[in-house]
Amino acid sequence: MAADAQRPPPGGAVDPGYYVRHLDAISALERVRGYKRRTLELLGVAPGQCVLDVGRGIGDEVRALAQLVGSSGHAIGIDVSEAMVAEARRRAAAEGSAARFETGDASLLPFLDGYFDGCRADRVLQHLEDPSRLVAEMARVVKPGGRVVLAEPDWDTYIVDAPDRGLTRCILNARSDRFPNGWVGRQFPRLLRSAGLVVFTVQPQTAVHTHLAEADAVAILRFSAARAAADGVISAAEAEAWIAALEQADRDGHFFAAGTLFIAAARKA
Repeated sequence: MAADAQRPPPGGAVDPGYYVRHLDAISALERVRGYKRRTLELLGVAPGQCVLDVGRGIGDEVRALAQLVGSSGHAIGIDVSEAMVAEARRRAAAEGSAARFETGDASLLPFLDGYFDGCRADRVLQHLEDPSRLVAEMARVVKPGGRVVLAEPDWDTYIVDAPDRGLTRCILNARSDRFPNGWVGRQFPRLLRSAGLVVFTVQPQTAVHTHLAEADAVAILRFSAARAAADGVISAAEAEAWIAALEQADRDGHFFAAGTLFIAAARKA
């Protein structure tokens, strides 16, 4: 994994190339591929159906959905980023996939009521100030009997074995709080039911990381420590000491971190 795939662009600058590399790095992990397969299973896709994937980035799952619905169905991905949509279209064309990609606002989906048999959102709600708006929109565009599937981490569940308990809590809590909705995984039942959907499962998927590189791909630990120092949550010396401790644990074969992602599936009555 390239080092620049583990670190957000400096100063928060928008760099589509970074985000593409970051998504590729995460998607390469078998644990990530496993939970994504589970979301597709819960969507219950059948040939001939019309399905929507919201916030789809580079479009891997939309291409998988296109295979499931076949030539008589439609798989559509929507993302607010024109650069991501362009990359998703490029990859679909290279594979000869029938997957379609559109640019649009997740809080106001440009589709008719009851248009889709199923709708999926994966690691999107954590980035929204008001995730209930997207869930309501997903419920709106799904037809009666259709399914809505969500997958999100709850960043307060992320743990790291490090010598300084208080410092570790400061860094990880600060990271969780930088997301507009770092707790959204635990909110799934309320969000889905408030949108008028019938929840039929909520499943935890806990990933264990025994190598710093893998944890950095998912939770960008080095950057999180540096960002906490830049924000004045901890000192620069504390950030350096924390990172050094993780690197030493990794060299010694003792590194351990874990986090829980939640998958929820619901039906429209």
